[in-house]
Amino acid sequence: MKDLHFNISMFLALSMSGLCASGCSEDGGDSVTGTRGEAFGVTITSPSSEPTYSTVCNSVFLSGAASVYSGDADALGGITVTWSNQTTGTSGLASSTLEWCDFLGYPYVCGLHWTATVPLAVGDNLITVTATDPSNRTGHRSMTVSKPILSYSVSGKAVSEHGIGLWGYGESGIKIALAGAGTSTYQYTEQDGSYSFSCVVNGSYNLTLSSPINYTFSPVDRPVTVTDADVTGQDFSAEAYLISGQVTLTYSDPFGVTWVQITLTGANSSATYSTGSAGGYSFLVPNGTYTVEPHCVFGCSSFTPANRTVTIDHGDVLRQDFAATTSSTPRALPARAPD
Repeated sequence: MKDLHFNISMFLALSMSGLCASGCSEDGGDSVTGTRGEAFGVTITSPSSEPTYSTVCNSVFLSGAASVYSGDADALGGITVTWSNQTTGTSGLASSTLEWCDFLGYPYVCGLHWTATVPLAVGDNLITVTATDPSNRTGHRSMTVSKPILSYSVSGKAVSEHGIGLWGYGESGIKIALAGAGTSTYQYTEQDGSYSFSCVVNGSYNLTLSSPINYTFSPVDRPVTVTDADVTGQDFSAEAYLISGQVTLTYSDPFGVTWVQITLTGANSSATYSTGSAGGYSFLVPNGTYTVEPHCVFGCSSFTPANRTVTIDHGDVLRQDFAATTSSTPRALPARAPD
Protein backbone atom coordinates (compact mmCIF):
# COMPACT_ATOMS: atom_id res chain seq x y z
CA MET A 1 0.00 0.00 0.00
CA LYS A 2 2.91 2.35 0.74
CA ASP A 3 4.32 1.82 -2.77
CA LEU A 4 0.89 2.36 -4.26
CA HIS A 5 0.48 5.65 -2.37
CA PHE A 6 3.93 6.73 -3.57
CA ASN A 7 3.04 5.92 -7.16
CA ILE A 8 -0.27 7.78 -6.94
CA SER A 9 1.46 10.85 -5.49
CA MET A 10 4.12 10.76 -8.21
CA PHE A 11 1.47 10.34 -10.91
CA LEU A 12 -0.51 13.27 -9.54
CA ALA A 13 2.58 15.46 -9.44
CA LEU A 14 3.42 14.61 -13.05
CA SER A 15 -0.18 14.92 -14.21
CA MET A 16 -0.50 18.37 -12.63
CA SER A 17 2.79 19.67 -14.00
CA GLY A 18 0.93 21.29 -16.90
CA LEU A 19 -2.14 22.27 -14.92
CA CYS A 20 -2.93 24.85 -12.23
CA ALA A 21 -4.03 23.34 -8.92
CA SER A 22 -7.15 24.68 -7.19
CA GLY A 23 -6.72 28.33 -6.22
CA CYS A 24 -3.75 29.19 -8.50
CA SER A 25 -3.74 32.71 -9.89
CA GLU A 26 -4.33 33.12 -13.60
CA ASP A 27 -1.59 35.73 -13.98
CA GLY A 28 1.00 33.49 -12.30
CA GLY A 29 2.13 36.34 -10.04
CA ASP A 30 1.75 34.34 -6.84
CA SER A 31 2.36 30.77 -8.03
CA VAL A 32 5.50 28.69 -8.14
CA THR A 33 5.82 29.40 -11.86
CA GLY A 34 5.37 33.17 -11.48
CA THR A 35 8.02 35.86 -11.62
CA ARG A 36 8.27 35.89 -7.83
CA GLY A 37 9.19 32.22 -7.75
CA GLU A 38 6.88 31.61 -4.77
CA ALA A 39 5.84 28.16 -3.68
CA PHE A 40 2.12 28.80 -3.18
CA GLY A 41 -0.71 30.42 -5.04
CA VAL A 42 -2.88 32.65 -2.83
CA THR A 43 -6.22 34.09 -3.91
CA ILE A 44 -8.60 36.54 -2.26
CA THR A 45 -12.15 35.94 -3.48
CA SER A 46 -14.22 37.82 -0.88
CA PRO A 47 -15.27 40.56 -0.42
CA SER A 48 -13.84 41.05 -3.92
CA SER A 49 -11.34 39.42 -6.25
CA GLU A 50 -10.29 42.90 -7.40
CA PRO A 51 -7.16 44.50 -5.90
CA THR A 52 -9.18 47.32 -4.29
CA TYR A 53 -12.35 47.45 -2.19
CA SER A 54 -14.19 50.11 -0.18
CA THR A 55 -16.29 49.83 3.00
CA VAL A 56 -17.39 51.99 5.93
CA CYS A 57 -17.20 49.02 8.32
CA ASN A 58 -14.62 48.83 11.10
CA SER A 59 -13.41 45.44 9.85
CA VAL A 60 -13.47 43.43 6.66
CA PHE A 61 -14.13 39.71 6.27
CA LEU A 62 -11.71 38.14 3.78
CA SER A 63 -11.74 34.65 2.31
CA GLY A 64 -9.90 32.81 -0.42
CA ALA A 65 -7.71 29.82 -1.20
CA ALA A 66 -4.10 28.73 -1.00
CA SER A 67 -2.55 26.03 -3.18
CA VAL A 68 0.78 24.41 -3.93
CA TYR A 69 1.91 23.64 -7.47
CA SER A 70 2.40 19.90 -6.93
CA GLY A 71 0.59 16.83 -5.71
CA ASP A 72 2.39 17.00 -2.37
CA ALA A 73 -0.35 16.46 0.21
CA ASP A 74 2.04 17.02 3.11
CA ALA A 75 2.95 20.46 1.76
CA LEU A 76 -0.70 21.50 1.53
CA GLY A 77 -1.53 20.08 4.95
CA GLY A 78 1.31 22.03 6.55
CA ILE A 79 0.34 25.45 5.18
CA THR A 80 -0.32 28.25 7.67
CA VAL A 81 -2.18 31.32 6.44
CA THR A 82 -1.69 34.69 8.12
CA TRP A 83 -2.78 38.26 7.41
CA SER A 84 -1.23 41.64 8.09
CA ASN A 85 -2.55 45.19 7.77
CA GLN A 86 0.43 47.41 7.05
CA THR A 87 -1.65 50.54 7.71
CA THR A 88 -2.62 49.60 11.29
CA GLY A 89 0.40 47.43 12.06
CA THR A 90 -1.85 44.54 13.09
CA SER A 91 -1.62 40.89 12.04
CA GLY A 92 -3.20 37.57 12.81
CA LEU A 93 -3.79 33.92 11.93
CA ALA A 94 -6.47 33.05 9.39
CA SER A 95 -8.79 30.07 9.86
CA SER A 96 -8.19 27.38 7.25
CA THR A 97 -9.89 24.23 5.96
CA LEU A 98 -8.35 21.60 3.70
CA GLU A 99 -10.07 20.63 0.45
CA TRP A 100 -10.01 16.94 -0.48
CA CYS A 101 -10.23 15.60 -4.04
CA ASP A 102 -10.49 12.08 -5.39
CA PHE A 103 -8.39 10.34 -8.05
CA LEU A 104 -9.48 6.83 -9.06
CA GLY A 105 -10.91 6.27 -5.60
CA TYR A 106 -7.85 7.62 -3.75
CA PRO A 107 -8.46 10.82 -1.73
CA TYR A 108 -5.76 13.48 -1.64
CA VAL A 109 -5.47 17.06 -0.41
CA CYS A 110 -5.85 19.41 -3.36
CA GLY A 111 -6.40 22.83 -1.85
CA LEU A 112 -6.91 24.96 1.21
CA HIS A 113 -9.58 27.55 1.94
CA TRP A 114 -9.00 30.33 4.47
CA THR A 115 -11.01 33.10 6.16
CA ALA A 116 -9.99 36.10 8.27
CA THR A 117 -11.58 39.19 9.83
CA VAL A 118 -9.21 42.15 9.60
CA PRO A 119 -9.66 45.41 11.61
CA LEU A 120 -9.51 48.59 9.54
CA ALA A 121 -8.44 52.21 10.08
CA VAL A 122 -9.83 55.23 8.28
CA GLY A 123 -7.97 55.58 4.99
CA ASP A 124 -6.37 53.02 2.70
CA ASN A 125 -5.55 49.70 4.37
CA LEU A 126 -2.93 47.58 2.60
CA ILE A 127 -3.66 43.99 3.60
CA THR A 128 -1.38 41.09 2.71
CA VAL A 129 -2.32 37.42 3.07
CA THR A 130 0.63 35.02 3.34
CA ALA A 131 0.73 31.22 3.06
CA THR A 132 3.77 29.57 4.70
CA ASP A 133 4.80 25.94 5.12
CA PRO A 134 7.20 24.43 7.72
CA SER A 135 10.10 24.87 5.27
CA ASN A 136 9.34 28.62 5.11
CA ARG A 137 8.21 28.44 1.50
CA THR A 138 5.69 31.21 0.97
CA GLY A 139 3.07 32.75 -1.28
CA HIS A 140 1.39 36.15 -0.99
CA ARG A 141 -1.61 38.12 -2.15
CA SER A 142 -2.42 41.74 -1.29
CA MET A 143 -5.38 44.07 -1.63
CA THR A 144 -6.13 47.64 -0.56
CA VAL A 145 -9.31 48.23 1.43
CA SER A 146 -10.43 51.84 1.64
CA LYS A 147 -12.41 53.01 4.68
CA PRO A 148 -13.50 56.62 4.06
CA ILE A 149 -15.20 57.41 7.41
CA LEU A 150 -15.81 56.09 10.92
CA SER A 151 -18.84 53.90 11.63
CA TYR A 152 -20.70 52.76 14.73
CA SER A 153 -23.29 50.25 15.94
CA VAL A 154 -26.98 50.40 16.89
CA SER A 155 -28.21 47.64 19.20
CA GLY A 156 -31.03 46.56 21.48
CA LYS A 157 -33.49 43.75 22.27
CA ALA A 158 -37.01 42.62 21.45
CA VAL A 159 -38.54 40.89 24.49
CA SER A 160 -41.85 39.85 25.98
CA GLU A 161 -43.25 41.85 28.87
CA HIS A 162 -41.62 39.22 31.12
CA GLY A 163 -38.20 39.80 29.56
CA ILE A 164 -38.06 36.65 27.40
CA GLY A 165 -36.35 37.16 24.04
CA LEU A 166 -38.60 37.26 20.97
CA TRP A 167 -37.15 35.33 18.04
CA GLY A 168 -37.95 32.58 15.54
CA TYR A 169 -36.55 30.27 12.88
CA GLY A 170 -35.81 31.93 9.52
CA GLU A 171 -38.70 33.99 8.23
CA SER A 172 -40.65 33.14 11.40
CA GLY A 173 -38.26 35.43 13.23
CA ILE A 174 -38.48 39.02 14.42
CA LYS A 175 -37.29 41.27 11.60
CA ILE A 176 -35.59 44.54 12.62
CA ALA A 177 -35.30 47.16 9.88
CA LEU A 178 -32.94 50.15 10.00
CA ALA A 179 -33.52 52.95 7.50
CA GLY A 180 -32.08 56.43 7.05
CA ALA A 181 -28.99 58.38 5.97
CA GLY A 182 -29.03 56.58 2.62
CA THR A 183 -29.11 53.15 4.33
CA SER A 184 -31.79 50.47 4.30
CA THR A 185 -30.97 47.12 5.90
CA TYR A 186 -32.48 44.50 8.20
CA GLN A 187 -31.67 41.50 10.34
CA TYR A 188 -33.41 38.98 12.60
CA THR A 189 -33.15 38.86 16.38
CA GLU A 190 -30.94 36.29 18.10
CA GLN A 191 -32.40 33.66 20.42
CA ASP A 192 -32.24 36.05 23.39
CA GLY A 193 -34.05 38.73 21.37
CA SER A 194 -30.94 40.82 20.82
CA TYR A 195 -29.88 42.55 17.62
CA SER A 196 -26.97 44.75 16.57
CA PHE A 197 -26.36 46.73 13.38
CA SER A 198 -22.74 47.52 12.58
CA CYS A 199 -21.23 49.81 9.92
CA VAL A 200 -23.67 52.63 10.75
CA VAL A 201 -22.35 56.11 9.91
CA ASN A 202 -23.41 59.38 11.55
CA GLY A 203 -27.00 60.30 10.71
CA SER A 204 -30.67 59.94 11.60
CA TYR A 205 -32.40 56.56 11.31
CA ASN A 206 -35.64 54.78 12.14
CA LEU A 207 -35.98 51.28 13.61
CA THR A 208 -39.11 49.21 12.92
CA LEU A 209 -40.10 45.63 13.73
CA SER A 210 -42.20 43.09 11.86
CA SER A 211 -43.11 39.47 12.48
CA PRO A 212 -45.44 36.77 11.09
CA ILE A 213 -46.75 36.54 14.67
CA ASN A 214 -49.21 39.36 15.32
CA TYR A 215 -47.37 41.10 18.16
CA THR A 216 -48.23 44.63 19.26
CA PHE A 217 -44.78 46.17 19.74
CA SER A 218 -44.04 49.02 22.09
CA PRO A 219 -42.87 51.41 20.87
CA VAL A 220 -44.11 50.98 17.30
CA ASP A 221 -40.80 52.33 16.02
CA ARG A 222 -37.70 54.11 17.34
CA PRO A 223 -35.96 57.15 15.86
CA VAL A 224 -32.17 56.89 16.33
CA THR A 225 -29.48 59.52 15.86
CA VAL A 226 -25.87 58.34 15.56
CA THR A 227 -23.30 61.01 16.47
CA ASP A 228 -19.71 59.80 16.81
CA ALA A 229 -20.64 56.91 19.16
CA ASP A 230 -22.38 53.52 19.37
CA VAL A 231 -26.09 53.63 20.27
CA THR A 232 -27.33 50.94 22.67
CA GLY A 233 -30.56 50.14 24.52
CA GLN A 234 -32.90 50.46 21.54
CA ASP A 235 -35.36 47.95 22.98
CA PHE A 236 -38.88 46.84 22.05
CA SER A 237 -41.40 44.79 24.00
CA ALA A 238 -44.68 42.97 23.30
CA GLU A 239 -47.24 41.10 25.33
CA ALA A 240 -46.58 37.41 24.69
CA TYR A 241 -47.04 34.07 26.44
CA LEU A 242 -45.59 30.62 26.01
CA ILE A 243 -46.98 27.61 24.14
CA SER A 244 -44.64 24.64 24.59
CA GLY A 245 -44.50 20.89 24.42
CA GLN A 246 -42.50 17.84 23.39
CA VAL A 247 -42.57 15.33 20.53
CA THR A 248 -41.63 11.77 21.54
CA LEU A 249 -41.54 8.34 19.89
CA THR A 250 -44.01 5.86 21.30
CA TYR A 251 -41.65 3.18 22.63
CA SER A 252 -41.70 1.60 26.09
CA ASP A 253 -39.15 4.26 27.02
CA PRO A 254 -40.21 7.32 24.97
CA PHE A 255 -37.54 9.72 23.77
CA GLY A 256 -37.56 13.10 22.03
CA VAL A 257 -37.70 13.38 18.25
CA THR A 258 -35.37 15.91 16.64
CA TRP A 259 -36.15 18.03 13.54
CA VAL A 260 -39.91 17.71 13.66
CA GLN A 261 -41.39 20.84 12.08
CA ILE A 262 -44.08 22.36 14.31
CA THR A 263 -46.39 24.85 12.61
CA LEU A 264 -48.51 27.42 14.43
CA THR A 265 -51.45 29.24 12.82
CA GLY A 266 -54.29 31.42 14.10
CA ALA A 267 -54.99 34.90 15.50
CA ASN A 268 -53.52 36.47 12.34
CA SER A 269 -50.23 34.69 13.03
CA SER A 270 -48.11 31.92 11.56
CA ALA A 271 -44.74 30.45 12.53
CA THR A 272 -42.67 27.27 12.44
CA TYR A 273 -40.30 25.67 14.94
CA SER A 274 -37.92 22.71 14.59
CA THR A 275 -37.72 20.49 17.66
CA GLY A 276 -34.37 20.20 19.44
CA SER A 277 -32.46 17.16 20.67
CA ALA A 278 -35.04 16.44 23.42
CA GLY A 279 -37.97 16.91 21.02
CA GLY A 280 -39.05 20.17 22.65
CA TYR A 281 -40.69 23.15 20.96
CA SER A 282 -42.01 26.55 22.05
CA PHE A 283 -43.74 29.65 20.71
CA LEU A 284 -44.18 33.08 22.27
CA VAL A 285 -47.53 34.47 21.14
CA PRO A 286 -50.09 37.14 22.11
CA ASN A 287 -53.59 36.32 23.38
CA GLY A 288 -55.66 34.32 20.91
CA THR A 289 -56.57 30.84 19.70
CA TYR A 290 -54.02 28.84 17.73
CA THR A 291 -53.60 25.50 15.98
CA VAL A 292 -50.32 23.67 16.59
CA GLU A 293 -49.46 20.82 14.20
CA PRO A 294 -46.36 18.60 13.84
CA HIS A 295 -44.85 17.55 10.49
CA CYS A 296 -42.08 14.95 10.41
CA VAL A 297 -39.13 15.16 8.01
CA PHE A 298 -37.78 11.60 8.37
CA GLY A 299 -39.29 8.31 9.47
CA CYS A 300 -42.66 9.40 10.90
CA SER A 301 -46.06 8.21 9.72
CA SER A 302 -48.43 9.91 12.16
CA PHE A 303 -48.80 11.86 15.39
CA THR A 304 -51.19 11.60 18.30
CA PRO A 305 -52.97 13.92 18.40
CA ALA A 306 -52.67 15.11 14.79
CA ASN A 307 -52.87 18.71 16.01
CA ARG A 308 -53.81 20.77 19.07
CA THR A 309 -55.99 23.82 19.51
CA VAL A 310 -54.54 26.14 22.12
CA THR A 311 -56.09 29.29 23.59
CA ILE A 312 -53.83 31.89 25.19
CA ASP A 313 -55.54 34.12 27.76
CA HIS A 314 -52.91 36.14 29.66
CA GLY A 315 -50.93 33.06 30.66
CA ASP A 316 -48.59 30.30 29.44
CA VAL A 317 -49.94 26.98 28.14
CA LEU A 318 -47.45 24.14 28.58
CA ARG A 319 -47.29 20.36 27.94
CA GLN A 320 -48.84 20.50 24.49
CA ASP A 321 -47.19 17.19 23.61
CA PHE A 322 -47.33 14.89 20.60
CA ALA A 323 -46.51 11.17 20.26
CA ALA A 324 -44.97 10.04 16.96
CA THR A 325 -45.08 6.60 15.35
CA THR A 326 -42.27 5.49 13.06
CA SER A 327 -42.41 4.69 9.36
CA SER A 328 -39.85 3.66 6.76
CA THR A 329 -41.32 6.22 4.35
CA PRO A 330 -40.37 9.86 5.05
CA ARG A 331 -43.22 12.33 4.96
CA ALA A 332 -42.85 15.51 2.90
CA LEU A 333 -42.65 18.88 4.62
CA PRO A 334 -45.63 21.20 4.36
CA ALA A 335 -45.37 23.99 1.81
CA ARG A 336 -45.19 26.64 4.52
CA ALA A 337 -42.21 25.08 6.31
CA PRO A 338 -39.08 27.31 6.48
CA ASP A 339 -36.06 26.93 4.23
